[in-house]
Amino acid sequence: MKQSFQIKSEIQLYFELAFLGTSSVGKTSLIKQYERNEFSMKSMSTVGVAQFKTVIINNQDVKVQLWDTAGQERFRSLTQNYYRGCDARFDQINSWIADFDDKCERPAIKMLLGNKIDMQTRDVSTELGKAYSKRKNIIIQEVSTKQKTPMLKLPC
Repeated sequence: MKQSFQIKSEIQLYFELAFLGTSSVGKTSLIKQYERNEFSMKSMSTVGVAQFKTVIINNQDVKVQLWDTAGQERFRSLTQNYYRGCDARFDQINSWIADFDDKCERPAIKMLLGNKIDMQTRDVSTELGKAYSKRKNIIIQEVSTKQKTPMLKLPC
């Protein structure tokens, strides 16, 4: 009796996303919204936490690692280690882009997320954000984790 075996090869795609920016801009809130569709008004300092989420893209499981980095200056050298191997990242400050470009080991997608658009006063106008992203050739999206504004389809 002749037997045939089919070997199923599962190649799982894997992406790392590092959320960078100064303290209290909403990095942790963005991750919680993306990962668990949650929002909390409580704000706590983050030293560096990795979360994982599996999403389906084109009928294929894709594992996403989300790095929630510390925004305080005293942790700056620590956060650089998180984005050495990242495929995409989120940012709000010029110096973060320079650090990222200097330390990232491979080409990466950069995305600027303007968070807290639900607030009456804004630190950065829509026009300024769009002009900046065009100059830097990066994706831009305005969001509100409080209002659960969906994030642009992430690069993964």
